[in-house]
Amino acid sequence: MVSLTIAPASARNLDEPEAPPLSAAVSGAITGRVLIEPFGGGTPQPSNEGQVQFWAASGGPMVPTAVATLNPSGTFSISGLPAGQYRVAFISRDSIALPVREWHSNKLFSVIANVVTLANGAAFAFGDVVLEERTVGSQRFAGDNRYATATAISTNFLGPGDERDIVIVNGQNFPDALGAGPLATVLRGPLLMVTQSSIPAETAAELDRLNPLSITIVGGTGVVSSEVEAQLAGYVGGSSNVTRIAGSNRYATSRAIVEALDNRSPITELFIATGGGFPDALSAVPAAGSVGGAVLLVNGGLSALDDSTASYIDGLNVPVTIVGGTGVVSAGIQNQLVNRGVAVGRVAGSDRYATSIAIARGYFPYAEFAYLANGLGFADALAIGPWAAAGRSPVYLTQPTCITDAVFDDLIDGLYRNVVLVGGTGVLSTRVAAIEPCTL
Repeated sequence: MVSLTIAPASARNLDEPEAPPLSAAVSGAITGRVLIEPFGGGTPQPSNEGQVQFWAASGGPMVPTAVATLNPSGTFSISGLPAGQYRVAFISRDSIALPVREWHSNKLFSVIANVVTLANGAAFAFGDVVLEERTVGSQRFAGDNRYATATAISTNFLGPGDERDIVIVNGQNFPDALGAGPLATVLRGPLLMVTQSSIPAETAAELDRLNPLSITIVGGTGVVSSEVEAQLAGYVGGSSNVTRIAGSNRYATSRAIVEALDNRSPITELFIATGGGFPDALSAVPAAGSVGGAVLLVNGGLSALDDSTASYIDGLNVPVTIVGGTGVVSAGIQNQLVNRGVAVGRVAGSDRYATSIAIARGYFPYAEFAYLANGLGFADALAIGPWAAAGRSPVYLTQPTCITDAVFDDLIDGLYRNVVLVGGTGVLSTRVAAIEPCTL
């Protein structure tokens, strides 16, 4: 976050010497008081803990321009902000109510917030801002099976005839599919599912509806057959518009996806996850997609990567984030990369649910929406991953019959107003839809 004293002076580029320098335009003092309705209603009380966040109305960095901290009396004062237009979030963490965030004026989400204009040298007084008691809503993207759920997700985000580049994976086989999420994010299209030998009716209907420009198949013919490839070509005007990304095994396929992404636009961060299971990689997909990164699967049980893979990572020259604890990606692999001069970090929790929390906290600290997927299956979380990345929202993994306690706590602490369930009641129960923790 920038200094709150004064904005740095702006200037023209050095190749335009005829342009005069521009002085920083700074607003005056901005003041107000935040009050919160207690549990069950009643007279609003000053919030004794919280923040007021100022976000540039025109977009820009994905962090606030400035933050004011509430005093014990609920008041705040801040000065030195550059004059301009802002969206303003009021946050209370007073224990008399659930943590809550509202946007000016009395809006639940930033996209509909009223814009505040701060003038050069002028003070701005919000007065008393009363935050209503928080509620958390839920909705569901679901179909009768995994193919239908992937289609339901695509239908939610894309209109009919919305010509897109589509990624196709095997809906019954997770290893090749795990790295496909960031690819779908870059292509700005859906991730749809087939079987090894057929195109399910739900997927076929969505292909007809979208009128796609191209199709990328992830995995070899043992994963998606040549016959299915030929059928898919009929949706995009012939085989010249169908591409297959594949390797000799899951690790080679994963690397081929990373290479394809890096060739298209150099990746900014590499996420390493075990190829022996799906949970950690599923949680990593939204994070990778949101920062222009990629997910590489490795045999995490080994003490070191093979020389070819290690050298390839060296050549990428980007930070590496290992997803999951040393039980899934060994300390030896981490030490090997560090010793080769790679900047390596690790994000992990005690189990798959805690790892999804760690990623949400690390990569989506200001998200307004969250997605919930069954942590015991891969298909639904896989399908939502690219869209979560595009919307800079996390995918939490949870137990199917109720919300894992730690996940519930993080949903509350994360200030989410709406949670989207991915999958039908057979994979996420009505208790999950009611936002109920497993321990009541």
